[in-house]
Amino acid sequence: MARVAEHCIREIRDRASISEIVGEYVRLKKAGARSKGLCPFHQEKTPSFTVNEQMGFFHCFGCGENGDAIGFLRKHNGLGFMEAVEQLAQRVGVRLEYLDGAPTPEEGIARRKSRDERERLLELSAGVGSWFQDELKRAPRDSAVWKYIAERRLTDETVERFQLGLAPDSWDALSNALNRRGASKEDSEKLGLIMPRKTGNGFYDRFRNRLMFPIFDMSERVIAFGGRVLPSDDEREGAKYINSPDTPIYTKGDELFGLAQAKKALRAEGHAILVEGNVDVLMLHQAGLAHTVAPMGTALTEKQVRLLKRFVPEVVLLYDGDEAGLKAARKSLPLLFEADLHGRVVLLPTGADPDSYVVEHGGAALRELVEKAPPLIEFVIDDAVSRHGMSDRGRAQALAELAPLVQGIRDFRERDLVVARIGGVLGLPEARVAGMRRGRPSRDARGEGAAEVPAATRWESELPLRERKLVEASLHHPEILGWIEEVDAQAYMEDVDLRAVLWEAVTLQGETGRLDPMVLLERLGNQPIAGWVSSVLCGEPPEVSGGVQAYVKSCVQLLADGWMQRTVDELGREIERAERAGDHRLALELASKRTELARKRKQEGLDGVLTAGGGPTWSE
Repeated sequence: MARVAEHCIREIRDRASISEIVGEYVRLKKAGARSKGLCPFHQEKTPSFTVNEQMGFFHCFGCGENGDAIGFLRKHNGLGFMEAVEQLAQRVGVRLEYLDGAPTPEEGIARRKSRDERERLLELSAGVGSWFQDELKRAPRDSAVWKYIAERRLTDETVERFQLGLAPDSWDALSNALNRRGASKEDSEKLGLIMPRKTGNGFYDRFRNRLMFPIFDMSERVIAFGGRVLPSDDEREGAKYINSPDTPIYTKGDELFGLAQAKKALRAEGHAILVEGNVDVLMLHQAGLAHTVAPMGTALTEKQVRLLKRFVPEVVLLYDGDEAGLKAARKSLPLLFEADLHGRVVLLPTGADPDSYVVEHGGAALRELVEKAPPLIEFVIDDAVSRHGMSDRGRAQALAELAPLVQGIRDFRERDLVVARIGGVLGLPEARVAGMRRGRPSRDARGEGAAEVPAATRWESELPLRERKLVEASLHHPEILGWIEEVDAQAYMEDVDLRAVLWEAVTLQGETGRLDPMVLLERLGNQPIAGWVSSVLCGEPPEVSGGVQAYVKSCVQLLADGWMQRTVDELGREIERAERAGDHRLALELASKRTELARKRKQEGLDGVLTAGGGPTWSE
């Protein structure tokens, strides 16, 4: 995977206006030096989503989501890190420098040609999608396509929302339309729209006499098509469903049908419903289950699961209750474990599919099934026991089948619970199943190149007040970090987390001459304190009286005084222990240290700071 030079990332962050980018998706209202709006990542009635233009950063005080412009596009549009970087770089005019070796002139030309080709093919694909739509609109309401749409109970609103179209019952209708528009046959063939004739010259249309389903990427651009054959008198009507082949802009195993339309609902619901067919997706969206998606006519793939992971922590499999559905559910479990996604499963009654179930029972009944769906791992355990039986041989076979699945669970606590359940179901002693607990260590789930910071898990009141105020002031006024380092202020702090934050901030400022919020959060990693830091960076700066330097100096003096007092007290306790042990020489040495520290404390005037009222006023 290509990597981009760090200075290019910094330049993108510097040039990009996060308020403009977020404002394209969220209605923002100025609130002092910041802007606020309703969070796009969770449902709320009172705005808690805050954008700090000066720092190029956003933070939601409700759900804890945070990041820079790159992070926002990734999370909101479901983009990979490089996709978001390249989109923003093009938008703000940053020329990217790749670290996989400086490209030769030939490689540079090839890369530009590839980007130009992609844009050209996307434009052609969008035009074809519009042409299919126009063909459907022109078709009479008593035609085969509209009869099929009515038979499947699809509304005009659904047809419009998913931009359904019609491929006419003709071998060259699209080919002729492409010729009239001046599209090159080479590009049309690359997109799988036309195919060379097996005999003679020329091309013919791949999609004929079909209801067309455009497939969108995360930026809602048409990248491919699926087609469902329409009833006709021709016995050679072909496969029921066909899809575009893999092309320079589309890879079948990387995409999910309906995801572009489901993005908002996925975040609102907190889980995805995964079905097998395109019409199932349309019917469930139409029935109020707009968080439904489907693989592209293939078994679920690792890349599709990772794509879902960008939006939700949980997937509910909604499959037919036949053997094929059972098999698909079993195969899905390792993929979900690998992506650290929780899985649940609904197997419909034999003969039913999501579409027919909604028609017969309604969306509310299906939603109830989804909400009550059992964990996928429980289904897999019960299924293994059902297939192998409870004989000694059967239990051994079930255990062998389940062991690699269990070891794929990354959360050791969840793994322990699953192992205990397997032992209980199979009636095996703890010692017999204990080996299943050996699993792989958790991976860093932040993704390539960008921090995924957890929401703060400690209330502000749990953090030491004086130390918290010092860190808040330092983050909002990084110009004083040099002085913080000079006096080694971190050494006076008790709280390990706050000390780590200040140390990272001081180090970052010293290395780069600036305090980049995203780099700071990346360095803090997944520590719980990172969520609090994010909220501070997007919050209002603390009020200081007498200037920032005097305020911070007073903070440090108070902390230093506290440290000295703690040290004096500890020396007193060590003296008592030495005297009880009869080590009078050690007791005298410690007493001398305590006297010297007390003298130094007095000479430096720290007592005066505490009694003269020159320090900050500590208030919540």
